[in-house]
Amino acid sequence: MRPLIIHMVTRLDNGGAQRQTLQIVSELPRGEFEVALIYGEGGFLDDHAEAVEDLMLLPLTGLQRSMGLAADWQALRQVVACLKPLCKGRHVILHTHSSKAGVLGRLAAKWAGAKAVHTVHGFGFHAGGSELARSVLLNVERSMRRLSDWVLTVAQADRQFGIDKGLMLAEKSSVIRSGIDVRAFARQPELGRALRGELGIPAEAPVIGTVACLKAQKAPLDHIEAFAEFLTHEPEAHFIWVGDGELMDALRQRLAQDKTLQARVHLLGWSDRIVALLSALDLFLLISLWEGLPRSLLEARAAGLPCVVSDTCGNPEAIGYGDCGVVVPMNAPTQAAQALLKLWRNPQRRAQLRERCAAGLEVFDAEHVTPMHIDLYRRLLTKSDID
Repeated sequence: MRPLIIHMVTRLDNGGAQRQTLQIVSELPRGEFEVALIYGEGGFLDDHAEAVEDLMLLPLTGLQRSMGLAADWQALRQVVACLKPLCKGRHVILHTHSSKAGVLGRLAAKWAGAKAVHTVHGFGFHAGGSELARSVLLNVERSMRRLSDWVLTVAQADRQFGIDKGLMLAEKSSVIRSGIDVRAFARQPELGRALRGELGIPAEAPVIGTVACLKAQKAPLDHIEAFAEFLTHEPEAHFIWVGDGELMDALRQRLAQDKTLQARVHLLGWSDRIVALLSALDLFLLISLWEGLPRSLLEARAAGLPCVVSDTCGNPEAIGYGDCGVVVPMNAPTQAAQALLKLWRNPQRRAQLRERCAAGLEVFDAEHVTPMHIDLYRRLLTKSDID
């Protein structure tokens, strides 16, 4: 009987972790592995999962992003009930992604008799919430170390942090970066001109933008404050945001306070026109509070866009530690605005950064992602590695 590889995500929201998960389950060789996906229902990418051929779908109603002891206990019981029959008489690897699925999944894997692999797509306790909450989450993650047969991170920075904090063992961890189709995000000026035209943006106006979920992690209001400051110096500027989420209303309320700002910020929601967006921009901004290794920054690099990013987790790594942009402190929208302004007013510097964007980008190509996972699964499934 073929080994079973099960990936598990809390919800298939429109994010890098979810898209990488779908890529892997799509590309794993069915002649060698049976492949399944456990996920909470109701995500943006549910239809994408349903379109994957020869994929066992295991949606669970109890697996949701919100936290609560009673609900999480019920979700754990559902995962265990789902896993146990699948583990009878065969080797199973349960590969979890991100924090909540990682905790519930690793507990369930040990209960049901599966190997446990976890990918860290950024540590949520880096920022946000109270100090007590961060401490609790840190200790929960630390307790998962002995339940993990292997831990992956998408950024070198997160692996080193995890080892230093006792969240993973050096000898049972490694890095497999997020991957994109580098060629697919090459700049296409005609698409950028068309999008600018649709939005009423003049050809010579400075345009800043981002692609990100509207949630606390991404600090959307910091982005708007940075652009508001930039706008005071460059009154013809525009900002384009692709993304949606729980903070959309808060963002709209902030824009409603300033009619000039409201007229210059374009909220497109989720869109598949990422190449058009990137081709319309002059600068890319991502000043989030925590990350793994943001695919949006890799896509921006592939389009030759200089980036201004916050100094958290994999953000600096994604832009070559400043080779393709500028790194600024977290929670510092004024400094982000100053970095944007200096770049916009220095065309020669922007041209240098555009040239550097392509250097070394091949290591982030999606073609490497699944083969590296296959190699890991094979090693974990060898006779000597199985307890």
